[in-house]
Amino acid sequence: MTAILERARSARTRARRWLLPVAFAAFVATAGAAFAGLPGGLDVDPRLLVASTLLVCPLSTAANAAEFAATAHALGRRVPPTEALRVAVLSSAANLLPLPGAVAVRTAQLRGAAGTKRALAVTAAAGICWLGTALLAADLAAAGVVLAAAGAAVVVAAGVVVHRNAARPSAWWWIWACEVGQVAVGAVRLGLAVAALGVDVDVRQSLGLAVAPVAGSAVGVLPGGRGVREGIAAGIA
Repeated sequence: MTAILERARSARTRARRWLLPVAFAAFVATAGAAFAGLPGGLDVDPRLLVASTLLVCPLSTAANAAEFAATAHALGRRVPPTEALRVAVLSSAANLLPLPGAVAVRTAQLRGAAGTKRALAVTAAAGICWLGTALLAADLAAAGVVLAAAGAAVVVAAGVVVHRNAARPSAWWWIWACEVGQVAVGAVRLGLAVAALGVDVDVRQSLGLAVAPVAGSAVGVLPGGRGVREGIAAGIA
């Protein structure tokens, strides 16, 4: 049995060595195909795309990891930064499935701390808070009372769920701060992407666009909300 386990570990190590270059090659090929498929005459600034990829994307992963660590803290568990980053990457990948994969991955990681029911409640509340925060950010762009009321109601509802199920209810403020950071990073990333296409955007417009990926991720029946967030962003633009 020990020999079998050792062979399994060795196989996983070898797989990791070749999966990374394969994933990188797939990324380069996909990016090249995307550029080749752009309409003729479109002036794209590659510097902004590189800045979005190399600077903003790692910040997004770090914000996801901080959110998971805050959720774990609310449930009475301390998570090392390396584990938080690992779960953030896995949950982001799982969210590409046609189901709420990120919630499933995070709940599975935290159920040992407080049970499946409480772990699911707090994890889902963090996601709901993300949506509410995005609506509040969109309100800053549109100056609409409806979005402000909806966003505030969603954030308050998420806070109530956390306070009822968390071992450390005060961690709710940490969770909300992480959601604010995620929305801000998402707004910067979308702003850079739109600016790379030669479209002038200001801070308020970027905040308005930030609601698109959040709403898209909330549609679990589509892989990563593909198509939904693009349609919302196009509608806002």
